Amino acid sequence: MSTSLFGASILRREDPKLVRGQGCYLDDMVLPEMLHVVIKRSEYARARLKKIDLSGALETPGVVAAFSAADLGSAADAFPLLLPHKGLDAAVWGALARDEARFAGEAVACVLAGTVYAAMDGVEAIDIDYEELPPVVDLERAVLDDSPRVHSDIPNNISMRFFQSTGDARAALETAPHRLVRRLHVCRGAGMPMEPRAVMAQMNPVSGELIVWSNTQEPHTVRDTISKVLNLSPKKVRVVCPDTGGGFGTKLNVYPEEVLVPWLALTLGRAVKWIETRSEHMLSAQHERDQLHDIEIGFDDDGRFLALKDRFLHDNGAYCPRGGAVPCNTSSALPGPYRIPNIEFEVVSVYTNKVNVSAYRGAGQQQSSFIMERMVDMVASHLGKDPAEIRRLNTIPDEMFPFNTGLTNLLGGPVEYDSGVFSGTLEQAIEGSEYEKLRALQAQARAEGRYVGIGIGSYVELTGRGPWEGAGVRVEPDGRATVYTGASSQGQSHQTTFAQIAAEFLGIPYDMITVVSGDTALIPFGIGTFASRVGVLTGNAVRESSIEVRKRILKVGARILELPEDAVELVDGEVRSRETSNRTATLKEIAHAAIVQLTPDPEESTLDVVRYFKGPNITYTNGTHVAMVEVDIDTGVTKILKYVVSHDCGRMINPIVVEGQMHGGVACGIGNALLEFHSYDDNGQLLTGSFMDYAMPRASDMPDLTLLHQECPAVTNPLGMRGTGEAGAISVPATIANAVEDALKPLGVRIETAPLTPYRLWRIINEQRKVARMIPELA
Repeated sequence: MSTSLFGASILRREDPKLVRGQGCYLDDMVLPEMLHVVIKRSEYARARLKKIDLSGALETPGVVAAFSAADLGSAADAFPLLLPHKGLDAAVWGALARDEARFAGEAVACVLAGTVYAAMDGVEAIDIDYEELPPVVDLERAVLDDSPRVHSDIPNNISMRFFQSTGDARAALETAPHRLVRRLHVCRGAGMPMEPRAVMAQMNPVSGELIVWSNTQEPHTVRDTISKVLNLSPKKVRVVCPDTGGGFGTKLNVYPEEVLVPWLALTLGRAVKWIETRSEHMLSAQHERDQLHDIEIGFDDDGRFLALKDRFLHDNGAYCPRGGAVPCNTSSALPGPYRIPNIEFEVVSVYTNKVNVSAYRGAGQQQSSFIMERMVDMVASHLGKDPAEIRRLNTIPDEMFPFNTGLTNLLGGPVEYDSGVFSGTLEQAIEGSEYEKLRALQAQARAEGRYVGIGIGSYVELTGRGPWEGAGVRVEPDGRATVYTGASSQGQSHQTTFAQIAAEFLGIPYDMITVVSGDTALIPFGIGTFASRVGVLTGNAVRESSIEVRKRILKVGARILELPEDAVELVDGEVRSRETSNRTATLKEIAHAAIVQLTPDPEESTLDVVRYFKGPNITYTNGTHVAMVEVDIDTGVTKILKYVVSHDCGRMINPIVVEGQMHGGVACGIGNALLEFHSYDDNGQLLTGSFMDYAMPRASDMPDLTLLHQECPAVTNPLGMRGTGEAGAISVPATIANAVEDALKPLGVRIETAPLTPYRLWRIINEQRKVARMIPELA
């Protein structure tokens, strides 16, 4: 295959429109006689809804209607579970809470009016008789027998408990020359897309089709959920995803509003729109990360890993619409790039009276990287060895691929690393960071009384998560080509990269190809954009469709030219004779001939092909990060002095896009490492409900990045691609935590949590100072 387009650094098509402010986001859309809906949300983390009085709202000027769950009937039933797991005791939310609110911010009623402001006034006038109940907030207490229950029919608030093992970890730990036991905590954070969530719906009076606009990451899943809950034929529901200002997993699940708003549109016979405020987003859009690990590692005198044993609690929040995907990912990804012959995990996913926890960039894998990479550094410290040396010793060698870890992934298949050169990204990162030079600079800084440290973080990421995804390619009557797919974009450059793939395999100029997506009317089935899967699955579906359309173009072109098929070729959008260039058929002529069925068999001439690609297993990628940081021990502020990333995403479609994804991922990871932290009080009230309390990374927090690429083609798909959307974020908290502990080694500080916000790190430093009697004890 030529590399003229696949692998070329082509500028993104999407950008000019967006930077000029010409994008069409959902809040830009206005329909005739449209009503605005505002949601009444629970004031309590756990409360029985004894009575909801809507009369005050209905008397508010401008209010058209108001509803609670009692008015919705079966439309308020729980949604279908999106990702069932064996042993899962699932609790799934509905359009409005029916009898009990289970987190502060859960939707309990709604008001519609001609303006948002009138609807807001109406919401203020709703009178709810709450019976406040004791909430379940603390993760460890939640599983105790005397803990209140988030759901009365689920014992000990356990949504799922499962085990993974390979070898005999307990026996290996008993005989290991060295053992370390640690408790590590990764705290809550959340995706904060620039555009909050939004839904609009309208019934088409002519076709009877319900059209729903949602800035979702999975329009087909939203369509199917609406169809099931509202008892509609999927053919009568169309979900469209317009321009979307970021997703990061936050817009992945089907939310209550995505069923409520369509129901309101059907019930009232008018267009209805809901736009989430930032405060609502903080309160009710899903969070992630929250896990508590008790982990033990056994190793020999050289630092070779012998066994790993981990029991962790995963805070699931009040519901689990996506099952146990996040804790499953954590358990299957925890060994990372290392050979560990004996492993045992116990995973306990727990309900609490907080907002749901589900996928957010990295989806459980950032936690596994943090836990494993912290343990690697602790092994190195225990033995007095350099952390790079321990990683070299334990990284899976090249000759062992494909490598089966002995664990199971969330889809039930084996965690088998299909191919890779894990040692390559490790060495590339160490060499690219000038690691020995950094150590010399660190020694000089310590002599000057500065607290400078170096951290390494390696990872393996699951990408191309299946089971499948589809794409179609169609030659239009004007001779141009359209690529279409159900995988909606939130900024991942689909319009650029899919056009590159199609141009490569169709043999049509790149500028003659248009890419459209995010509309269930385009393609009958689709899954969505998440889990670094679109390049691997949709990209290969585009390839297969393009190859088939090319065959048909040549077949029809040969008939037009009255030549054998092997005597023609497709060059620059024209079919021509291989022997003489003056005998040609344009794509416009070929498309016309195909439409009028020039060939006896329509299947041979139809230039519109849909193919679905299913990989044999999850595709894995890997990488290593190296960071140098400086910590101000008087303020707890951490400054990143240098940051290097070596990453293997297999064959790159477009290096510019890959680097953009890595920059964005690292920025996200820096937020998770140093700034972003969702906190609740003992009553289950969110304490970080605005950007005044929840700190996001700014431009000044971003260091200059050194990005290094390794291209080891994957063997799980014909294009040899591995995903890259989440890789930049996964290893950052681990890398920075390792660097911070290295910087604070003279103080004896141990880092056991993330994120390391300035105040939290300042407290850790001062607690250690008190223990060491380095400063007078604080009052």
